[in-house]
This record gives sequence, C-alpha cells and structure tokens, in this order.
Amino acid sequence: MVPATEQWTDTGIDLSIDDTVLIEADGEITPKAADVPPHGPDGVPDRPSARVYNVEGLEEENHNSLIGRIGEVGAPFPVGSQLQFIVDTEGRLFLGINDTDVANNAGVFTVMVTVNPSSSTSG
Repeated sequence: MVPATEQWTDTGIDLSIDDTVLIEADGEITPKAADVPPHGPDGVPDRPSARVYNVEGLEEENHNSLIGRIGEVGAPFPVGSQLQFIVDTEGRLFLGINDTDVANNAGVFTVMVTVNPSSSTSG
C-alpha cells in the first residue's frame, strides 16, 4: 500500500544489480481532496499546471503519479500503473507520490512488486 499522504513508502524490498523488477499498481488518489477528482497510478492527465508541485527530476511527468527510487537518496523515476526494469543500482526500493505537498492528498495505491533475482544472485 502506498498512501497518498506520504512522500515515500519503504517497500522493505532490497534490490541487487541485474534483478528484474515488475511493479503493477491500481487504486485511486486525489492531489487536493476537495478540488480534484481521484485518478489512478498514471497521475492527473491533461493538467500541466499542477506539475509545478512535482518531485524534482520528474517535472514533465503527470502530477500525483506513482513514482519510485532505489535507496534513501536515489534519483526518482516514473512508475505509473506498470513498470518493468532491470536494476542498475542496488538498494532498498521506495515508492511514492509525484507531489511535493502530500498533506492535502487522499487515497491509496495498491502495489504488487515482483522481483526475479539475477542469475548471479539466485545461486
């Protein structure tokens, strides 16, 4: 579960280089509970004016979309409703909301993370 009111959620999943990761998400959140209708993990579509509140480095992505990072200070990356990738930096997987002011958000994304370890770590 990735709550809309927390910038980053620790998944408890440690990733190794060359692991293959599949992230699938659903659910709905809203970036301004009283004013904006709920949306899914791909973020608020067709609202570029809201992007001024996006996380640094993701200014061109949909506002309030599901994002990720590897490690406490890793670079954020877009996730949306589904993302598959091969890990190039080892560390803990964090998932979050592309919004620098999460206090007025509401809702939750439900996320399934599948990790297939690289052949060098699967023994």
